[in-house]
Amino acid sequence: MAHFDEKELIELAVENNRHAQHQVYSKYAPKMLSVCRQYIKDLHQAEDIMITAFMKVFTNLQYFEHKGSFEGWIRRIMINECISFIRVQKKVKFIEDENYFEERHNNIESQFSVEDIQFLIDSLPDGYRMIFNLYAIEGYKHHEIATMLSISEGTSKSQLSHARRMLQENVKKLPQGIGYLVGEAEKAGVKFGIWIEPEMVNPKSELYEQHPEWILKLKNRDENLSRNQLVLDMSNPEVQKFVYDVVDQMLTKHPEIAFIKWDCNREMTNTYSEYLGDKQSHIYIDYVKGFYKVSFNRYVARGSSTNFNASVFQEQVVL
Repeated sequence: MAHFDEKELIELAVENNRHAQHQVYSKYAPKMLSVCRQYIKDLHQAEDIMITAFMKVFTNLQYFEHKGSFEGWIRRIMINECISFIRVQKKVKFIEDENYFEERHNNIESQFSVEDIQFLIDSLPDGYRMIFNLYAIEGYKHHEIATMLSISEGTSKSQLSHARRMLQENVKKLPQGIGYLVGEAEKAGVKFGIWIEPEMVNPKSELYEQHPEWILKLKNRDENLSRNQLVLDMSNPEVQKFVYDVVDQMLTKHPEIAFIKWDCNREMTNTYSEYLGDKQSHIYIDYVKGFYKVSFNRYVARGSSTNFNASVFQEQVVL
């Protein structure tokens, strides 16, 4: 197989030389998939976006002027494609916020490598994660991010501050990560399990701030908290995907987790689904269907050997 220097390889690829295009793809695809994964948590979606972006790379290859890094040029196309996907498919909304705190000791990216905290970065809301990646990992300035995302510089700074604060808080809660706890359990000769409630939300959380329309609550009534939580609308397919991704990413990252207990013991009150609109009479049935779709159908399809306990689910749907 012939190999070419970079400039010659690009020139051949511009001429639709399949061998040259294959070499470009093979050389940069692994790195670019990692780039896409920083923005898109779902690996299969990240792969699809990477492939779409590579199509744009080859379509626009004739416009590369050899004035900078070829890898950097490809990387920018990948990032733009990821941003476009998140903005369009996930309908990310940035709350305009000109007030932020410049925290001198809150540069978490200087304390840990990206690899060390990738699982925490994945847990950030889409908007926070996007701006954190652009600023802290890619090195864009706030005015550049503001232009890219059609937001103000103040909003970019605020979102970065919130993202850093959220990462710091999560590091404090679990400084060595779930993997450390799993390892310690194995050393002690016991299996590690975890108690989760991903279908609940704290009203002071970033998720609530980003997606208030995902919450089951009656309009024009005070929110009814139980155990400091509100219930996510599991009749909504977007919520189903979010909840599934949270659990799936945890188990993919830590396959040693032996079992999970999905509690679901917060009753549903002041129940109204913005997603269902004028079909509110369907809420309880559609909620249960959504929960089963996430916790059983998708879970079983995933093929995990982790034991699953949702025996207390019936407590939540008492009418």
